[in-house]
Amino acid sequence: MSLAEGFGEHNLEDVVNVLVQVVEAAGALIIFIGAVIAFVRFARAAVRPAGLDPFARLRLNLGRYLVLGLEFQLAADILRTAVAPNFTELAQLAAIAAIRTALNFFLGREIKEETDLVRADQAAGSPVAAASAAASSPAASPPADGRAEGGGSTGPARPPGTAGRPPPPGREP
Repeated sequence: MSLAEGFGEHNLEDVVNVLVQVVEAAGALIIFIGAVIAFVRFARAAVRPAGLDPFARLRLNLGRYLVLGLEFQLAADILRTAVAPNFTELAQLAAIAAIRTALNFFLGREIKEETDLVRADQAAGSPVAAASAAASSPAASPPADGRAEGGGSTGPARPPGTAGRPPPPGREP
């Protein structure tokens, strides 16, 4: 006895149609919420000049909402063909699945690139990077006589956190 026989095919189709509408609505709601959040964050970031970081994070978060919403839409399409599909419905599902899978693939790749960009931007603005940049600035250079401030050392100043470590190859004093 199949599931369709137990419920009656007409009743099962009604149940599946309701489920399809619920899943489609959930996907649309996820995309809508992501778009609203992205717009609010965009409006805030647009009035505060902060460089690339806010916009990259904004795109990253919006992309995540889009990917999740598209997954729900694909699930609804699969549910739609769960009850007695014909060849036309299967062909439509295959085409829709291919398009949505391609969209998810490219969105996923874009999210990965944006994540790498945000991480690189954060690393450039991190305290370690700032300390390294400050150590290489002219203000942090040793006096012209080659001694560090305080007169205790006769060698060139070293970046913070490198004391006691041997210099890299080719940079011997």
